[in-house]
Amino acid sequence: MQGAAEYVWNYHFYQDGSIDSETKLTGILQTYVARENEPNPYGTTVAPKVNAQYHQHIFSLRVDPMVDGLANSVLETDVVPSPAPVGSPENFAGNAFTTKKQILKVEGSRDYDWGADRRWNIINTSNKHYASGEYTGYGIHLKGGAIPLLAKEGSWVAQRAKFASKPLWVVKDKETEKGTERFWPAGKYVPQSRGEVDDSIGKWVEGKASVENEDILLFLTFGESKRDHTRFSRLNRYLMCRCDAYPPP
Repeated sequence: MQGAAEYVWNYHFYQDGSIDSETKLTGILQTYVARENEPNPYGTTVAPKVNAQYHQHIFSLRVDPMVDGLANSVLETDVVPSPAPVGSPENFAGNAFTTKKQILKVEGSRDYDWGADRRWNIINTSNKHYASGEYTGYGIHLKGGAIPLLAKEGSWVAQRAKFASKPLWVVKDKETEKGTERFWPAGKYVPQSRGEVDDSIGKWVEGKASVENEDILLFLTFGESKRDHTRFSRLNRYLMCRCDAYPPP
């Protein structure tokens, strides 16, 4: 964690209908006084006997979609090589590649696959594009901001912040007279407990409710691992982090 973090949240709305979410972060490093010649495998020595710990900033963006109505689904698409062998009629030169698609059926989470350039689309299966025949929808582009949680499974952080362990969570919305019951992925309050609280996303997905053609919610996880403090902390005496923007410009 940062000693004193500051964030900027920018949303860019474009005339083609696309929306960019930009997060900027900076702040004062969390440091401690080290012993003489103390090893520092988990941080950067920014001044004599002053160490700054490595840390992560991990965010969760809640998306409540309504693409051509409330009945929405999530389509996962991977880019994969053609299964046809080189020299075959389907892949004579051996250069062919295609896409592998699946609609997510039940509540749960998904990993990001950089090798497959994995993408997700929020779609409405009742409507198709007039030319491509593809379902109408919005694409989710997490490649520039997806980040794995570095705390081990079973650690205090992984247990308390279950949402941070996966880049995408899809759940069915649960509305009451007071509004939605599923707003805060880590729970409405932060009691500093070590275990997962009941009102959090890890518990929500245990029901395995259908998320195909339903009123759904998506929680997108992104962030950054802060590690190289030396290059900017030596520029001033206040140990300020540089300003990073995600996704990177």
